[in-house]
Amino acid sequence: MRILLSSVAAAALFTSGAYAADVYEPMAGGLKDAPVYVPVNTWTGFYIGANGGYGWNADKKDLVFTSPVTGFRGVSRGLEPEGGFGGGQAGYNWQRGTIVFGIETDIQGSDIRDSYNNVVVPSNSGPLGVSAKESVDFFGTVRGRIGYAMDRTLIYATGGFAYGEVNSRFDLTNGAATARLTRDRTDTGFAVGGGLEYALNPAWSFKVEYQYIDLGSEKATGTSSNGVFLTTNEIDTNFHTVRVGINYHIHDDYVPLK
Repeated sequence: MRILLSSVAAAALFTSGAYAADVYEPMAGGLKDAPVYVPVNTWTGFYIGANGGYGWNADKKDLVFTSPVTGFRGVSRGLEPEGGFGGGQAGYNWQRGTIVFGIETDIQGSDIRDSYNNVVVPSNSGPLGVSAKESVDFFGTVRGRIGYAMDRTLIYATGGFAYGEVNSRFDLTNGAATARLTRDRTDTGFAVGGGLEYALNPAWSFKVEYQYIDLGSEKATGTSSNGVFLTTNEIDTNFHTVRVGINYHIHDDYVPLK
């Protein structure tokens, strides 16, 4: 036991002496600077960030109101929702040479909307008063990314699953009869696009991105005050988006700063 304790003490003294010799240099007159480590210059790793942008309608169609029971039919102009949005994103990249691939998810609060009030249009049952509104209250995506890295610049394509809360309401007046047709649900679809990301330093990057988002088609339905079932044609929800964002990167690998 004494021999073991003596050996441990000697090893500790030797290690302490070696460390002291490494961090203290009498000839230089003081302590050496401690080594500084910085992230490896790579796109590999987790990241999280924020973004904001603008979206606008991709496909305007007339609104057609019909009743399969009475044969009623009226046509009004379609809506063109547009507006700002903002939210956050998170993802993970893998870099192999100049090729970067990864996965990203984002969610956005949205003010993409359009409306009009008291527009009178013809129908086969006389003048039809129409008030219409449509909004995308929030949307998000889960996408793959693949890109080409040129040092600090990454050019990439992206695509995957999209979802969003779509709210549509149409108030109709035809003589003494009134009706409200609604569509309020979370729709799903797809997103495709691409962008450019620039590394300001190993921890922070700035990006500009375009996405086309398609949340599919759905009808709005309702029953009039005189008991007639009414429906719209299929209403497409698809829009273009352009956004800017910033990401904070969490790297696994570090190297000493020379």
